[in-house]
Amino acid sequence: RRDAICRFPQILSGTPCSAETEMHILLDLYGVLLNHEKTFRGYRSRLADLLASRFGGDREAWLRAHDEAFVTYTRSADEADWEARGYGDIVDELDARHLLEIFERVGISARPPDQLSLSRELEREALSGIDARFPDAQPAIERLRTMGHRIYAATGGSLTNDAALRGAGLASLIDGVFTGHSQNARKGRPAY
Repeated sequence: RRDAICRFPQILSGTPCSAETEMHILLDLYGVLLNHEKTFRGYRSRLADLLASRFGGDREAWLRAHDEAFVTYTRSADEADWEARGYGDIVDELDARHLLEIFERVGISARPPDQLSLSRELEREALSGIDARFPDAQPAIERLRTMGHRIYAATGGSLTNDAALRGAGLASLIDGVFTGHSQNARKGRPAY
């Protein structure tokens, strides 16, 4: 068996492959399989609904708090020293602080005891209800699998991207997911 990595487009055989020609195909999660913008909009909306139902308050207030806290999150991510610390440490800290800032902006004074665990729980619940797959993603993956290839997804996201694949109905078709956490690096960096 061989793993094929090629910088040039190549036609994948339309016939089932043998063990000698099986390929491990890496697809970008957002941009190839899932629509990032649709995922973000759906996540934002579902998160506001979840927070309002669990902690009370107005859905619009949760939406505003998310948007304002996301500006801080993005700025902090841009300013982080990604070379000095591990990817997981930075993202975990950013995600926990993001949730805490949302709570503060809505005026919820009681802090969740474990912000990171709650953040991951909410992310998974929100993402698992969003079908943001591109229309041709599932048939393309099914065709590749029928030809005997193994399919993997790559994302700079965190450990919760399994939920995004479930929401899109693609989880059972993917052999594995490479994340910033699993690679301990930002996508696009040589270490990834």
